[in-house]
Formats: sequence, structure tokens, C-alpha cells
Amino acid sequence: MINAVNNADEKPSVSGLKSPRICMLDVLNTSDRATVVGLNTSNDLQGRLTGMGLTIGAKVEILQGGHSRFKPLLVGVGETRIALGHDIAKMVLVEADKT
Repeated sequence: MINAVNNADEKPSVSGLKSPRICMLDVLNTSDRATVVGLNTSNDLQGRLTGMGLTIGAKVEILQGGHSRFKPLLVGVGETRIALGHDIAKMVLVEADKT
């Protein structure tokens, strides 16, 4: 299930997102900032992620990039720090902030 923020007249879909800054969380680099726009997860995992503060509209910062698929990403959400494996980070759709 993808919950994405789009124009009201568009249906949410990964391929239909218009912004070139939309990407999966796992492709961001250390110090990059973004806004969560979708969670492509099961309801159970979505509930766990939202419980940790990773919700639609949340501002996130990559504190430590995991450029190896075996090294987790360290993500800051407000005052919370979350370590995410790449398999889960690929399910989080974000809009990167302008640099």
C-alpha cells in the first residue's frame, strides 16, 4: 500500500509522482534531509514505523548512510534516532529537500 501526497486530482502511485525529488529513503546520503510522502509496507510494519515517528509528512535526516546493503541507515526523526535496514528503507518514499 502506498500512501502518497499528491495533487488532489491525481491518484497516488510511485510511477505517477511528478516531483523529480521523490525517491526511496535508502538512496539518500548522510546529511540529506527529506519529507516522508509514502510508506509502501504492510499494515503491521506501517504501524511499527509510525509508532517510531516515521509518518507521512515527517521531516527526516540521514545521520549515517548505509552505502553497503549490509549496513543500516541511521535516520533522525525529530529527537528520535531509528536504524533501518535497506529492505525497510526501500519501502519509505520521501521527497528530498532542495539543496
